[in-house]
Amino acid sequence: MDTSKDYYEKCKKAKKVQEAWSPTPGDWVWSSYAHRAGILTRMSVTHGGTVEIQWAAPFILPDDISLIRRGTWLPTQGQLQKMVKRVSTDSTLSIFINWWEQKEDTWCQFSTSMEQLWLAFVMKENFNEEWRDGTWKKVS
Repeated sequence: MDTSKDYYEKCKKAKKVQEAWSPTPGDWVWSSYAHRAGILTRMSVTHGGTVEIQWAAPFILPDDISLIRRGTWLPTQGQLQKMVKRVSTDSTLSIFINWWEQKEDTWCQFSTSMEQLWLAFVMKENFNEEWRDGTWKKVS
């Protein structure tokens, strides 16, 4: 799983991906408090309506879901694959391979993990955006 600062920056700026996030145990989240990633291990609502959150991380995060939502979700490769909107009957993998073959030289420069590649693919397929000059930009 990519927990690099580079992946964090790309995820943070992928606003539409972040808006789709519903915190779930097992999610990787970049803490703006600790400047590193941790895993959400348990989340439950108590009788009083308080959200209880536990983390598998070497730091303590707030037990307030609104503060957790201020963190940045780092989607896994599997979560990104589930986000792909299909526009044809082709499999997600074959669409990804076709995209990769067209962009191979470009994405080798900007992506150092499969999560980064799949994030770029989701942004292109779902939102017609590409990573350029440190931000996601609409493709004309």
